[in-house]
Amino acid sequence: MALSDDELESLMSATYAEGSKCPCITGTTFLLDKGDQKDKVGTLNFFKKIHEANPVFWEFMVEKGKAFVGASSIQSAKMCIADLSSTAEFAKTKDPTLIKYSLKIGAVIYTLRSHDTKGLEKLVRNFIKSLYVEILMATVREFYPTDYQPLVEFINTMPSKPVAEEGGCAAASETAENPFDMTLLAIHGLPTSCRRESFRCLSGLSHADYNRGDVEGVLRFGTPEEAKKAHAIASEQSFFIEGVHPDVRLLSKEECDAYYEKFKALKLQRKAESRAHKH
Repeated sequence: MALSDDELESLMSATYAEGSKCPCITGTTFLLDKGDQKDKVGTLNFFKKIHEANPVFWEFMVEKGKAFVGASSIQSAKMCIADLSSTAEFAKTKDPTLIKYSLKIGAVIYTLRSHDTKGLEKLVRNFIKSLYVEILMATVREFYPTDYQPLVEFINTMPSKPVAEEGGCAAASETAENPFDMTLLAIHGLPTSCRRESFRCLSGLSHADYNRGDVEGVLRFGTPEEAKKAHAIASEQSFFIEGVHPDVRLLSKEECDAYYEKFKALKLQRKAESRAHKH
């Protein structure tokens, strides 16, 4: 039975509110286990301004997404991103991650319409891992309304865990399941006046595991490259957080694995406490 937009939105919102405990739609199998996500409100407002100035922009993005999907190398994919960043719509933003995922939204729509299930699953999982899946869903609903329900229905047919490709080794599969692998930056020597918002100067930041008043924390980034770039910037003597130059260190793979295990255990504990509170 087809759901109305309001019913679909209600189910999606309920899924997010429950911490992705349930599938998007009753009777389906995929669990949107996405953790803390980037705030979609500011990004969606930015996209709306682009749309107001250029109503055909989002169909133009599908063509850009097609080129991105067809890129034969990392270098050619970077050229697609650079090409988009030079457009009038993105000329004023300095956030390369936002530009990259705007391009990937176009790639999702192109891949969905092309019925490339393997490519689409890979793209969707990347949005989940990089904490942009709520932005993806909100953008598709706003600017590609006829593609929204087909995308949700596709997501709900995806297996709950990635299936290792034939020929892939176990170690690679384990790495793929850890979204924190080589993306964590430990930061020490912070002033007590520091807040989570103080770290926004570091591009690519996904989430700050930090409580106000602490002198240390762990910063999560979307990719290892973004973490390395942030480490290089924060290591400069001219870098300050609330007037203090902190100490920073990239966590090793073993430390990232241990951190992820601790993160999963804490998440399970909170779910158990939530269930106990409800009963």
